[in-house]
Amino acid sequence: MKNDAPPLSASVSIQLDPAMPAAEAVRLILRFLLMVMRHNAAGLPADNDIEYLHKLRVATRQSRVLLAQAKMVLPAAAVARFKRDLKSVGQVSNKLRDLDVYLKEKEGELTAVPPLLHHLQKIRDAEWRRTVTVWESDPVGRIINEWDSFLQSGEGSDAPIRPLAQKWIQKRYEKVLKNGRKTLNYHSEAQYHALRIHCKKLRYTTEFFASLFPVAEIEPLITQVKALQTDLGLFNDVYIQRMMLMEAKEAMGVDGRSSPPLTHTLNEMIQTLKQEQQAAQTSFAHKFAQFDTDKAIYEK
Repeated sequence: MKNDAPPLSASVSIQLDPAMPAAEAVRLILRFLLMVMRHNAAGLPADNDIEYLHKLRVATRQSRVLLAQAKMVLPAAAVARFKRDLKSVGQVSNKLRDLDVYLKEKEGELTAVPPLLHHLQKIRDAEWRRTVTVWESDPVGRIINEWDSFLQSGEGSDAPIRPLAQKWIQKRYEKVLKNGRKTLNYHSEAQYHALRIHCKKLRYTTEFFASLFPVAEIEPLITQVKALQTDLGLFNDVYIQRMMLMEAKEAMGVDGRSSPPLTHTLNEMIQTLKQEQQAAQTSFAHKFAQFDTDKAIYEK
């Protein structure tokens, strides 16, 4: 089914009762995210707004994050199965999303280098066709329908949701602190990437259950995590864009002998991205130091 409506945000703002059974609360959130996934997946074929893909990916990732927490709340076998399924369909569009971000954020620079723009756009269009084909396929349709059926069932823990939510947030929070300190000591791209994922998991988990806690307690945490995500996201994006440019140079057969001007331009672009990455790294270090100092905001 095609979709003419605008992309739908996966921002979760569901009012939960602290005494609500955990399985009921988790399924309520997951059903909302499934609705967001279906809405945005239907907007992919038109290819007129990259936000359909972005919001589809966010909702899929959020579902996986919540499932990871819910393994003691929902039937374990089903949780393991759908975590695998959602991961597989989410990974299909990784490269497409990276290209969408680059082509949008650096549109001016890329327009000034037509051979590079044409090369990247050609790859992007092929990735878009592949992503749409997968999302419109029968196997993915079955996954989504079976996921929907599972979410309509009522099996699971009847323990109250609030104590569990608090435990889940605390666990995610402590992982960000631990991995953030480690990242600042070693500065590897892999560690920054892992920390970025930990921050996403903390933010999602906090937003899922924000209605269960006082605003004054939860909002400062969300605000700080968003700030960390901004720098970590930029660090990751420019790193990927540097890799794209180096791959493009090789694929296009660009070297100093055959095309000196284009080689010079691409080398300058790569160097600029490296500087942007270093700036994001410095900004993150300052923000994380404040986050670490203010840890008493959430520590219990």
